Amino acid sequence: MRDFDPRPEALRVADFVENDAASVLRDAATRLQLPAAMSRQPLHGDAHFENVLLGGVWQDFDEVCFGPREWDVASMVHRWRVFGELEADMRVAVAAYGEQETDALDMLQPLVTLHIAAWGSLASKVLGMRSPRTQRRLEWLRSH
Repeated sequence: MRDFDPRPEALRVADFVENDAASVLRDAATRLQLPAAMSRQPLHGDAHFENVLLGGVWQDFDEVCFGPREWDVASMVHRWRVFGELEADMRVAVAAYGEQETDALDMLQPLVTLHIAAWGSLASKVLGMRSPRTQRRLEWLRSH
């Protein structure tokens, strides 16, 4: 099972994309650190509401990985933290997810954003343009 750490993958994506996206991805991948000494377990890897069916059943397991459980929580609250969306829903989801280490969650959020921004930057190679949401993620990474 792959490790959750998005930094090596972001560096590979940076080699493939050009311009400011590559620069932001490289900078974030080299300066961001993983939280120290966290317990690890199998994770969904792409936890967000669109990957949960009615009744709380997870789907879409292509990002399954091994890492701290806070990775899934940080993935879930990404839209709230970066875009200011779904705050009330995210507060309920985080409370239902159970106890987590707040400092680790804060340290993982930029890494989650790096992971999603890297994949969004790859999509621009196919579409010929960067989505506004990928652009916002790259700007967020510059400032965090």
